[in-house]
Amino acid sequence: VEGLLDAATLDSYQIWERRVGWRRLVGNMATLDRMLQRLCLDVQDIAKHNDVELVSLLREAMQEIDTRLSDGERILEFEQPREKNKTVEMPNTIEPSGSDTHFQRAALSVALHHAQRSLNLSTYLKQELSEIRDQSLPDTQEIRDETPIAPQAPPLLDPEMWVAVLRLLTVFFVLVLCVFLIPGFPSDSVIIPIGVSVSFALVFKQQASLTIVMVLAMFLIAVAGSIHIMVLPALTKFWQLAILLFATSFLIEYFTSRPNMMVLRSLSLNLFLVGLQTDNTQQFSFLFFAVMASGLFCVLCVVELTRYFPISLRPERRVEIMLKRFFKSAEYVIRHSTSYADESPSWWQKELLKYHMAEIDRIPTKLVPWFHALPRDVKKTEDANHIVASLESVSSRILDFVDTRGLAQAETVAAGGGEALREWRLSVADIASELVKDPNALDPKDLEARLERGTRSLEGKVDAVLAGLPSSRLAPTDFDNMYRILGAYRALAEAVIGFTHRVKRIDWPRLREEKF
Repeated sequence: VEGLLDAATLDSYQIWERRVGWRRLVGNMATLDRMLQRLCLDVQDIAKHNDVELVSLLREAMQEIDTRLSDGERILEFEQPREKNKTVEMPNTIEPSGSDTHFQRAALSVALHHAQRSLNLSTYLKQELSEIRDQSLPDTQEIRDETPIAPQAPPLLDPEMWVAVLRLLTVFFVLVLCVFLIPGFPSDSVIIPIGVSVSFALVFKQQASLTIVMVLAMFLIAVAGSIHIMVLPALTKFWQLAILLFATSFLIEYFTSRPNMMVLRSLSLNLFLVGLQTDNTQQFSFLFFAVMASGLFCVLCVVELTRYFPISLRPERRVEIMLKRFFKSAEYVIRHSTSYADESPSWWQKELLKYHMAEIDRIPTKLVPWFHALPRDVKKTEDANHIVASLESVSSRILDFVDTRGLAQAETVAAGGGEALREWRLSVADIASELVKDPNALDPKDLEARLERGTRSLEGKVDAVLAGLPSSRLAPTDFDNMYRILGAYRALAEAVIGFTHRVKRIDWPRLREEKF
């Protein structure tokens, strides 16, 4: 959506005038998307909760969110939405109950908080759509929501961008060396532009293999050569040439319009325009196309070799590398995220934390094409989807964990349970450290047993703290903050366990086979 908005802002003066509102709308869409993802995970955690009244209120809130999003659709279709939103207020605090454990109340507290923020975001979204559609309303600069779910690291710190840059430079310099050092290298005037063009097309599809494309490229150059030798001599007018160029380009764009055919589209257009060899003084030679086909084969071989050198871009390698990178960032964030009681971190620590949180946020999305590019004997398609979904769940839980660590706790609660929470946090960080070494190393059943022991121990300490305090010593917000922190800790641990279950579906010995 952001990419489409960038293009539309340059293409449409109306959108340019309302660009601030559109940017805010897209930002709130992204925040609401992640918040609803968290709420979906929360609903699974409270499936067997005993508090019927609060669960019913949560269901009502989710129905209202859905209705407000439907109102947004009606606004986009120039239809009239509801005049007023239905008011659904989540309780600000939630206190202990004899029928539920502390972690059950914690899960419900977290779900109610996420439902309230989702309600707010859906309201803002509807308002922003109304402002964009109604040109008479001013384009306000108002910021209506808290900070984004995940901080955005500078683009220069994106490792995938540097891998793409390194690949492009490698292709360029290898082709230049071939032209200068190999006497009679075929088609030296066109192979460098074609090689660089293909490398640019591969920036957003680094997992693509050109083995099949080589066959298609030879077919395309044969088609372009046939048109050049058989059709062009019959075209005596410029308008006839224009029709040929338009019709062929249109057909190529039409049949390769899907995003997963981007490399083929770029290569086809390049080969067609270069292969026609239109000039003021036309010469029709079969030898030119024979030489060009051999030069093109050399170009594609160089590009294909960059899948293995200088950085391996085989899906079997990249999947494991990116999983380890994810858990390396997860370990850092869990171990070094600041709580309300910590001293203010330095500028460098803030930037480093921001970078690792951005990595946690974007790596699951980046892994989707790499997982689907794995050989079928290593995984099944549905298994790949489940693994990515479980990693996305870990990502959401970590970011939520960072948010809740900043909540203030009552001194008595912090003194009684702070050390236990610290041990729990460092234990999860140690698990992430083990996953950095080997994503398949941990036994899910052992982790579940460790979580169960830790849960019982922590609930016992919370009971002891609360039993030693008169209820008047704790404000309602203290209970709410305590439960949100407990819920975030428990949810993070369960998300990691869920990932360890899913990742077992990959055939790791076969994945790690050395093929070259």
